Amino acid sequence: MAFDGLWVLWTALFGLAIPVLLSLGSPPGAVRRLTRLWVRGILLLLSGVVGLKYALQGWEHALNTPTLIIANHQSTWETLAALVLFPDVAIVAKSELLRIPVMGWYLKHSPMIVIDRDEASKALRLMTAQSRAAVAAGRSVLIFPEGTRKPVGDSVEFKRGVELLYRTLGVPVLPVVVNSGCYWPLGRALKRPGIITVACLEPIQPGLSAAIFTKTAEGTIQARKAILESAAEQVELDCHTVEPPSTTFVPNAGQGDRLGTERKLDPVSAHDRPSAKRGTWRDTSAVLSAAMAKAPGMANWRARAAAAARQYGSRWSLRR
Repeated sequence: MAFDGLWVLWTALFGLAIPVLLSLGSPPGAVRRLTRLWVRGILLLLSGVVGLKYALQGWEHALNTPTLIIANHQSTWETLAALVLFPDVAIVAKSELLRIPVMGWYLKHSPMIVIDRDEASKALRLMTAQSRAAVAAGRSVLIFPEGTRKPVGDSVEFKRGVELLYRTLGVPVLPVVVNSGCYWPLGRALKRPGIITVACLEPIQPGLSAAIFTKTAEGTIQARKAILESAAEQVELDCHTVEPPSTTFVPNAGQGDRLGTERKLDPVSAHDRPSAKRGTWRDTSAVLSAAMAKAPGMANWRARAAAAARQYGSRWSLRR
């Protein structure tokens, strides 16, 4: 909850700037610059407080000309990050966002392309007209073609509006894929540490039929989304910490008696033990035992354990 409190305080500071911007006539350029500064602060808070960062892939595909950017939608993260990743972008956003204090004012005066989803026909006309104006002004347009946030694992299915924009704007389309839902799940306030991947795919050129465009874009985004979600899941499994028993009974072979000593072992992540099967304490014990058996010349148990660590690359350390 520390992040949420800091987010509120950071946002409140930008609320203080609204009267000044109003007195200047709410210049869109200044509003967008302050909006980007606000988002950068939020991303820094996510990195420093939550441990949630991001990495970019395929950024060579991003174009310097007005583009229709289409992205899958899994969390609030990509709505915010897009304002930094694509400067001066015009985001197609639902009207409900304007009700959010401070943030709503900045979105309205950036300006973004705000639509009322309850009036579908009117919303499509306004979206088309405002998108044309944005492209004419040299701005790219970003739309989440699924229409709303989707849980991780859901298939990609576009709503009708993106076909209309593709046909009307006549500009290249940049597909963007994120796996933010793996770390900022839909419907949950909890945010998990990790690295969100933002992947730009090869642009789709204008001139295709609506059906071919939709099939191509949906298939391309779905394929990369599955890869990114699977990679995030694998990282989570590999970073799972195996908890061994607090103590283990080890023969004190170097002393020539039948007594034993209890020694505590430090757990490490499963991916740091490449020679052992992941997930159980028994697997690691078997690896150590096998290595020790191959070192008959060792004088005592501690030397045998050191030999096992050298042979198998283990980072398990021993202490009394």
